[in-house]
Amino acid sequence: MGLVGARESHAVTGDLHLWVRYDGEERLSVSGARTRFRWTAESIDGDTSGSSASGPMYGPPNTDVTSADALQAIAWSLAKVAEGQGPSLGMIGDYPDWLIDIAHRNVEELRTTVAVTGSVATADRESANDVSGLEADLLAVEVAREVMRRAPDILAADIGHAADIAVAHDVAELADPEVVIPHPRDPLGTPPRYEGRAAEAHLRLEPGVYPARNTQDASELVVVVGTSPFSDNGLASAAFPAARQDPPPRRARFMPMEQSPNGVDRPDPGIVL
Repeated sequence: MGLVGARESHAVTGDLHLWVRYDGEERLSVSGARTRFRWTAESIDGDTSGSSASGPMYGPPNTDVTSADALQAIAWSLAKVAEGQGPSLGMIGDYPDWLIDIAHRNVEELRTTVAVTGSVATADRESANDVSGLEADLLAVEVAREVMRRAPDILAADIGHAADIAVAHDVAELADPEVVIPHPRDPLGTPPRYEGRAAEAHLRLEPGVYPARNTQDASELVVVVGTSPFSDNGLASAAFPAARQDPPPRRARFMPMEQSPNGVDRPDPGIVL
């Protein structure tokens, strides 16, 4: 698993020159590895010509990826910002204002780049490596939880700030309401299949997606139980609104990262695979 094909891909997208370069493989703390790229966006607009931004990004764990996949990912992320859908849970990096402004002006070109960029070796690879939108969101929440667990070390090493930790806290808390998961054969009866914190549901339930409701406001939710590279038993769980948007393309599920002012890369707590 790792890089397939060319080490670099680029595209001129309206007033932006986007490119990504392969930057090696990174071992995960639990098992396996993920492919690291570095993305760069440079303005070719007359008013902001020469302005550039860059940062690292990671492919899905234990998955073959191409530099074209990574290029599609950064174009998709910028398009979401331009459409007013970011920053959002797990999908958007933290971009400078000039880059967001250009993305707004070039959203159609970014959408075109997303549509025509990326590669699939075979249909089998596409289906085997696919991660559903809810599974991706669960992993995003797990990243936020890991940021919370390591907050003292992150702050001590000056690779993050209190604002980053606060965002991670909000992401993790939003995904952990008190929930009730009714029994599928007797939704109005008792006892329910599960009742308690969404973050603890994986201790009682098998992997899957479970209809649920928030015990505080009775809103409809789904509780996702799935795998996690950060959990001691390999599983995790979280709650999300029942109404879901269509998930992004698999090839867009990379992990954009933001950069601190001193040039040290620090993770955006909302990133996702």
